[in-house]
Amino acid sequence: ILSKRSSDMARFQLIAGKREWMAAIIESAASETNNPAAQADLSPEDWLIYLSRDEAKTKALIERKKQEAQQAENQRVIKLAWASIRQIAIRQRDAATATDPIAKAHLLDEIVRISGDVAQTDPLIWPWRFVATEAARHPTISFAPTHDGAVWETACLVRSRPDGTQYGGGEFGAVTYHPNAIGYRQFRELKWESLNTDGAHEVWNGTSPSQWQQTPLAMEDELQPAVERLIQTIQRSGMYSYRELRLDLASERFRTEFWNKWGLELVRALLSSYDAERAHIPAKHGQPLAATLELLNHEDASIYPFTMAGYTAFLADCKAAGNLRWGEIDDMTDWWWGKRAPRNLLSADEKETGDDDGQI
Repeated sequence: ILSKRSSDMARFQLIAGKREWMAAIIESAASETNNPAAQADLSPEDWLIYLSRDEAKTKALIERKKQEAQQAENQRVIKLAWASIRQIAIRQRDAATATDPIAKAHLLDEIVRISGDVAQTDPLIWPWRFVATEAARHPTISFAPTHDGAVWETACLVRSRPDGTQYGGGEFGAVTYHPNAIGYRQFRELKWESLNTDGAHEVWNGTSPSQWQQTPLAMEDELQPAVERLIQTIQRSGMYSYRELRLDLASERFRTEFWNKWGLELVRALLSSYDAERAHIPAKHGQPLAATLELLNHEDASIYPFTMAGYTAFLADCKAAGNLRWGEIDDMTDWWWGKRAPRNLLSADEKETGDDDGQI
């Protein structure tokens, strides 16, 4: 329309300039009744169409340019949204390690504010906006700025058939920092693994928002066969099969639900295995002690669940009872929860003894 290496553009700009000059002259009389040119305030696009020898082609070109501009703007909005998710993830990390209650409260307020802002994003442009709510509620691994996307503790990927039957996917568990990693298990598997940011992105990449918003198969329906295989393996090969599950990488929600459904059954299998003496399962029978199969049969005895609530209760009972050395406590917390006991648990004034095992 405006030929390259010609004076067409110069003519067009000259005409546009004259138009602006004339518009300023008649501005005081810009009404339809006394000025026929009042409705001739054409846009640059209108002028291009007016000057064009092929109006249809010009209109198509202008429309394509508008679409390209809109797509560029949409991409900008999407990048800003994922950047906001990253800001939430960073504040989640800082809040988890903050020791100052005022600083922690400020970080939590920031999370709520950012989440609220990004949740206002047009879902037609960014259909992942539900992630803002999840990231505000759970520790999150963000892939920005390298990639789009994020995963969070308890996130479930559901791959389903047209009839709604789930056939694949997986579940994300606990988030750890320095370096960033997150627990993950595949559909119908009990074993958890630790994924770094790149590994988590490989799972997320290519998925759709709807696959993260579907209701996964109930735990009992999904994992009952796997639990039965685990019990058989423990009976055949020993208690190390439990350690291979890496339940410390699971979310608190998963551990709690798993314990409520199969916890005592699992404990009985472990204490019945040929190498049961190597299992350091914490129990309570008046005071904390290592569990045995005989103890399990006592009505007033109980097992501490492998949840964070169980871990906290065990430490509190150990500190109150004072019947276990730190090394014995640490063996049980490490074996059962995959967490070390605090070094100053028993007393801030505890001194190391000369024991060969280095216990306190």
